[in-house]
Amino acid sequence: MESEQAVFANMSIEELQAFKEMYKSNEAIVRIMDGYIEGKVKEEAQAKVKVDFTITIADMISTLVHPDGIHNVYLAWREVEEAQGEPEIIGVNEAGAPNGQAVSKANKEAILALKLEANTTILFNEKHYQVKQAYAKVWKWIPELNKGFQVGKETTTTTTRTTNKRAITVSKREGSQLVLVGHFPTASKAVEYLHLPLGGDSATRVIQREGMFIEPYTGIDYTLA
Repeated sequence: MESEQAVFANMSIEELQAFKEMYKSNEAIVRIMDGYIEGKVKEEAQAKVKVDFTITIADMISTLVHPDGIHNVYLAWREVEEAQGEPEIIGVNEAGAPNGQAVSKANKEAILALKLEANTTILFNEKHYQVKQAYAKVWKWIPELNKGFQVGKETTTTTTRTTNKRAITVSKREGSQLVLVGHFPTASKAVEYLHLPLGGDSATRVIQREGMFIEPYTGIDYTLA
């Protein structure tokens, strides 16, 4: 079975479609071929997206001036808190109770110029003003300059953990965002973690048929069940 899976995994979409047509009367084979074809289509689409992404990044940074002392730039896809809309400024009296006075445009601009952090109180013209700012969690590319990369780290005085060439990162799409599912030493471990039925298919295909994306993982911290 493993040798057959290896053969199917290395076949092109056209070859898989031809094989499916050859055994179109066998529902089980047709279903298996559909799974492989779907996985191949997604792989090719993702490969094109990555190529286009790489070209876009290269074009963008080619126009940037290189500052002295910058040796590498690392972009991390992370969930961060981001301010939403305009800050709300509420006028309050010296005792801390609302005074009901509207905040003028000039005062608002002056207060915002003084605001150092969200949800704080500022003394302005002998009155205290409470500044409120709504925040929401969003996924963004966060740049880090001169990031150091560690291939492995020492866990004991005698044992050193190293990267696994079979390790993968699994992500899924939620709306327009790509959300991390986890890092796993192998695709089989990811299938176990996600409680997906493996059947006679490969773990990689099973994950991809669920609409998830797989990338190589070079870290050493895995997601555990």
